[in-house]
Amino acid sequence: MQFKEGNIINNHYRLKKIIGHGGFSEVWLADDIIMDNEVALKVYAPGMGLDDDGLERLKNELKLVSDLYHGNILKPSYLDVYERSPYLVLPYCERGSAKKLISNISEEEVWHFLHDVASGLAYLHEQDSPIIHQDIKPDNILIDKRGRYLITDFGISTKSRSTLRKSMKKAESAMAPAYTPPERFESNNTPIKASDIWSLGATVYELLEGDAPFGDFGGLVQKGGEKIPKFSGGWSRELKMIVTLCLQKVTWDRPTAEQLVEWTKNRPTVAQLVDWSKNTEGLFERWTNGGGEGPPLKKKKRWRKYILMATGAVAVVLLVVFGIKVLIGKDILPPAPAPPTIIPSKWAFDAAGGVKSIIVKTNGSWDISPSPPGAWYSVRKTTEKSFEIVCERNTGTNRNVSIIVQSGPFIVPMDVEQEATPLPAKTTYIKTNPQKWIFVAAGGTKIITVETDGAEYVVTSKPPWCSILNQKDGQFEIVCEQNNGGERRYKIVVKSDSEEAFINVVQVAVLQDSPYLNVNPQKMNCEAAGFTLTQRITVSTNAPKYDVDVPENMKSWCSINIESATSFLVICKPNTGTERSGYINVRAGANELPVEVMQAKDPEREIRLNKYHHFDKYLGNFEIVQRKSDPLFGIIDKDGFERVNFIYIQASRPLKNGCFGLMNEQNKWDVYNPSLSKIASNIENLNNHQ
Repeated sequence: MQFKEGNIINNHYRLKKIIGHGGFSEVWLADDIIMDNEVALKVYAPGMGLDDDGLERLKNELKLVSDLYHGNILKPSYLDVYERSPYLVLPYCERGSAKKLISNISEEEVWHFLHDVASGLAYLHEQDSPIIHQDIKPDNILIDKRGRYLITDFGISTKSRSTLRKSMKKAESAMAPAYTPPERFESNNTPIKASDIWSLGATVYELLEGDAPFGDFGGLVQKGGEKIPKFSGGWSRELKMIVTLCLQKVTWDRPTAEQLVEWTKNRPTVAQLVDWSKNTEGLFERWTNGGGEGPPLKKKKRWRKYILMATGAVAVVLLVVFGIKVLIGKDILPPAPAPPTIIPSKWAFDAAGGVKSIIVKTNGSWDISPSPPGAWYSVRKTTEKSFEIVCERNTGTNRNVSIIVQSGPFIVPMDVEQEATPLPAKTTYIKTNPQKWIFVAAGGTKIITVETDGAEYVVTSKPPWCSILNQKDGQFEIVCEQNNGGERRYKIVVKSDSEEAFINVVQVAVLQDSPYLNVNPQKMNCEAAGFTLTQRITVSTNAPKYDVDVPENMKSWCSINIESATSFLVICKPNTGTERSGYINVRAGANELPVEVMQAKDPEREIRLNKYHHFDKYLGNFEIVQRKSDPLFGIIDKDGFERVNFIYIQASRPLKNGCFGLMNEQNKWDVYNPSLSKIASNIENLNNHQ
């Protein structure tokens, strides 16, 4: 199954949009329809799924990751499987990734970044079975609302990556080449801790300079002899030297993650860093004590002898190769690997579709990513130097895709686009998807897609315990309320001209012996003006009762009023100071859920109070005022906050129980309650409200 916007995953999460993707996974922003908040879903092998062995292996590894806890790693909160694709539920970091900081970061923030990421890596590396991240890069470092840097996308072994690659028929390597260290391009490229340090150095270099140190091909270029590029001005010598040490070609010449944490705390001088870098044997000891990161070092004199011997051996081999080349007139060494060239580099199909042959120039073997099942295009290799793209007719919207060609460590995308031709207007069929949906007892929301061949559609019947919302071209929402009784069923009818389609809706019965608690919303924003008995929180539980606790530090500005067994009201006083926030806790039986309350600041109170003509005409605690800039009237409270903004007021009259009436421009009465909520409109006579 292909994951799409609007899909409901396991009756729990509604997909909103893709916010990231890698070689083997997609990251979706999703709504938790039970808890009513936003989360991130990382889906592995989307659309393809894994076999039983692959599922078991990946689930076991992800369970180990879920047991980890550190302030600088993004801890998943839940693991499940949908359509044979495992997925992790992660906190949604609204501030995004470190990628947005490239060329837009201060030195002090770089030290903060280096400290946080090194701390997270040190924690991963010190596990009994050390965890090697294998893909440190700006995209995989997220920023939480407190400004901390969090490592994500870790814990997948090389074996599981191979399983995912085969399942998805992908050719991508585990790491992004720009952040891949030189040792990973060797034939024996087992992941090691020092590889994460090199990738961290490449990431910090890119934050400072705007580009990765060795371009798109990373350690492969350094392995070929390229030196670490120089830094531009503006950065301290200490910071530049630490990044340079992380980018050393030899693994044991790099610091450990623990060493980087210490440096970010103590800020060593350049002289101290130079002395540290000269202690080669000390470097080796630091790495081997952590699990063995390279061959043992001998004394310097013995190394000098071995280097001379190796140099002589290489010289002899080169002379032999050169002699054979002279005799037979051919090169016997294979050419150095190079990125493939795709001709043309991109292609645009018209709406009718068609076939296009693509040429691939490379000095090595190459492969191409296959099209997923049911895709609007297909690809196949036709010769050793070409492949073919077949594109079907497009009767929908414009669409595009990137086809991946890989040769050795190099990955080159080819962009393919297709324009659209609208469907002709017909009235011969209508189809809904899905045609059956099962709601949990707590209720929820399901998006139904409607396909016709051109005609409009209408929902002609719905269950009394559901609402139909947001009906528009191609889809509508079914919103199901909580079920406190037995199982219930209904057939929803969707009609287009004379054609009909059906959605069978089932809602399971509530489990009385299984206590649950749900509140909605779980996050609320209060304006600086505050509100009185107007912000309602609904509570769903099968417990006998629920309680709400307000922490001591919030009681000065926030209180609650339990109005019924299914709802309570939150009351915030006006805020004339700085922004403030906190959590109130809802408890029912053994369950507990927090509700976050946030209130904005109001720095312009005095300016606002000067905007009005004041009449000393009061209705309870509120004053009728006229705005100086126009003839409209409004109502403000004793702190000057606008409560009714802005209307025609011909007259006002107090009523019983703190209510009052305001005559509008049609010379009719609108009735407001003490909370300034309108409870009646266009009343001819107020006698019934006296």
